Amino acid sequence: MRGTAAEPQDWAVDWLSKPRLATYVAAAGPSGALERYAWNCCASTALFELIGWFEVAWRNSIDRAICARRGEDAPHWLFDRSFPLRPTTWAKVDAAVRTVRCRVKRRRQFIAELTLGFWRMRPGRRSRRRWIGSSTGSSSCATGSRIADRGRAGAQRSAVS
Repeated sequence: MRGTAAEPQDWAVDWLSKPRLATYVAAAGPSGALERYAWNCCASTALFELIGWFEVAWRNSIDRAICARRGEDAPHWLFDRSFPLRPTTWAKVDAAVRTVRCRVKRRRQFIAELTLGFWRMRPGRRSRRRWIGSSTGSSSCATGSRIADRGRAGAQRSAVS
């Protein structure tokens, strides 16, 4: 059964609920509510894809920066309890280690198991200098600003081309 000019089709109301559709009806009118809802779904899907790409790039950049700072001979920071992480952050590492269930465990598997929230990690005040760099302000872990700089440089090159 089709909806009236005053409301969307019955199936849409059954699936999504009147209160949920009310926002879309208010924005696009009864006849445009479902189209607006579908557009919102597409926009959300695209955003989540971008968040996924960002998450992978972010965690790999942090891992590379920490590893470069520690040197090749040092154990990987995820397996070195002297690395300055807070107890709650170490608990997340431990959970990732328990989740990876294969005979040959590789660090990239553990990196992938850590959620986006993990990468908000910050060291305590006493270990901050050791973790991110010297007191001169240089930081091998300041990957966010480097990524932004690369993006700006790429945009400038595109504008010139």
